[in-house]
Amino acid sequence: MKKFARILAVVMAVLMVSLCFVACGNKLSGTYVGEEEGLEVSYTFKGDEVTMEALGIEIKGTYEIDGDKITIKTELLGMENSEELDFK
Repeated sequence: MKKFARILAVVMAVLMVSLCFVACGNKLSGTYVGEEEGLEVSYTFKGDEVTMEALGIEIKGTYEIDGDKITIKTELLGMENSEELDFK
């Protein structure tokens, strides 16, 4: 009975750790600042959303991560835009 309880405890621990890694997924969190075409641009990531700010103008959108690429999708004045960036 003790051996079964130990095995069950180990299996449960491995399952919980695996679920924690799956839950993390490909998400970013926080604010990242960089320069694009001479302008300082900040990207604030929260959940599946990103807010980009440059020259005091904010644009909200969504993002997806695929390997070392991030695709940011936005809509401004009814026009959809998609931009693919490398992680640097």
